[in-house]
Amino acid sequence: MNGEETRIEQEEQGEKTASRMPWPVLVLMGFGSLLIAVLLIFVIASAQSQLFYAVLSVVFLVGGGILSQRKGGVVSMLVALPLIVAGFASAFICARDEYLTLVMVLQMAVSAVLFYLSKSEICRHVLLAYIVALAPGIAVSIVDSFRAVSFWVVIAYTGVYAGTTWEKVYKRTEFEGYLGTVRFVTAVIVAVSAFLISEEHIYSIAIAAVSFAMSCVLLRKYLTGTKLAVGVGLALLACAATACYPVMAVGFLGVMLSYAMLEYLTLVIFGGVFVAGVSMFYYDLDMLLIDKSYLLMASGLVFLTVYCGIKRLAK
Repeated sequence: MNGEETRIEQEEQGEKTASRMPWPVLVLMGFGSLLIAVLLIFVIASAQSQLFYAVLSVVFLVGGGILSQRKGGVVSMLVALPLIVAGFASAFICARDEYLTLVMVLQMAVSAVLFYLSKSEICRHVLLAYIVALAPGIAVSIVDSFRAVSFWVVIAYTGVYAGTTWEKVYKRTEFEGYLGTVRFVTAVIVAVSAFLISEEHIYSIAIAAVSFAMSCVLLRKYLTGTKLAVGVGLALLACAATACYPVMAVGFLGVMLSYAMLEYLTLVIFGGVFVAGVSMFYYDLDMLLIDKSYLLMASGLVFLTVYCGIKRLAK
């Protein structure tokens, strides 16, 4: 009995040690696990049978699921996770084009089951990220065009990101410790999708309208009366300034949500999208360079005024 208790304590201590590792070490271990998965696939790449890959996918996923029952962080990262990644990759290799959608739906279901059964925090974070990332892939495989669904992906995943702001809803639930993972993955998906949205003004106006609606909801949390009215006016000014280009509108929306949640990693991601959107918009303008400079300075003054104004109102 004492031996069993000692083993459980060692596993829990291993998981705590892994969770406290510096992020560069975790990143290196993550790359190491991916390298192991790639090597596993490379070793079996000579096989020509799709049935072989299908069977191998099941074996890898079952093996990875069993090993993820251990709470040791190193074991999960270097053994269980590579097997799971190789299992999913093998499933894609054996899938024909006409069955690609079905394969991704099955992978989402399997990922959900593995997430529920796994006791390894590292594996659970990766599986949850994969589940979130699979949904746009399924939509693209159905429509056969990422550009056709990119706008709806941005709207849907912005909604998911905004939904994580109500942390009280997730308190003491299964997902309380995974909100950061969901935010990061959704931010990456939204950032990539933003560059594929059509440049038609209807899309940028719609995203700017969503930004204004969300800014009003956020402002109502901190301001009332006259201050709220002034804050809404400033928000309307900022959102109107982004309504001319979709990438800029998406970037501003993400920056606003990230700043409200003090989520600095996604703030950097959306900040990069916003800067890229501004650069692309002004580069495409058919104007003299000096006129572009004046317009850019005026736009910067608008956003700076909005930021300083709302910051002052919130005091």
